[in-house]
Amino acid sequence: MKLFTDVKIGKRLGIGFGIILALMVINVVIGIIYLQTISNNLDRIVKVNNTKARYANDIRKAFSDITYLIGQIVTTSDSAAREEAKKKIDAIRGKYKVSMERLEKLETNKEGQDLIKKLKEEAAKGRDVNNQTIEHGMSGNTKEASEKFAELSKIVENYITVA
Repeated sequence: MKLFTDVKIGKRLGIGFGIILALMVINVVIGIIYLQTISNNLDRIVKVNNTKARYANDIRKAFSDITYLIGQIVTTSDSAAREEAKKKIDAIRGKYKVSMERLEKLETNKEGQDLIKKLKEEAAKGRDVNNQTIEHGMSGNTKEASEKFAELSKIVENYITVA
């Protein structure tokens, strides 16, 4: 402590000011590092998480649209309308497949991969019923198509629960 008693007041004030200045520089550097980390996290949210959410919504919309169009096939007696609905289903299935592939590529954490796997398992369960319903509907077999559509509706509830 003799150092501070033997030094003139001007030097003591200078040392104190220097220490405060050094602490402020350290504080600014730490702040810049944290802001850069926050910026990187926000970039990830915008570029990855929002994109994953968009693909997930595209998949959910595809399920909804396909179910609606299958309902159209089952309920309409107009063969041209059934053919048009079938073409739309084929196009939507293509979009669904692309969205699923892109979502799988983006998903890196275990929990998300497990959810995708579970959704794919549920979709596989409904695929056969889905195709059978379309076949019966396209052939004009309304009774069997309606029964399959009722079965399909229960399976679609599981899609929504999983998604």
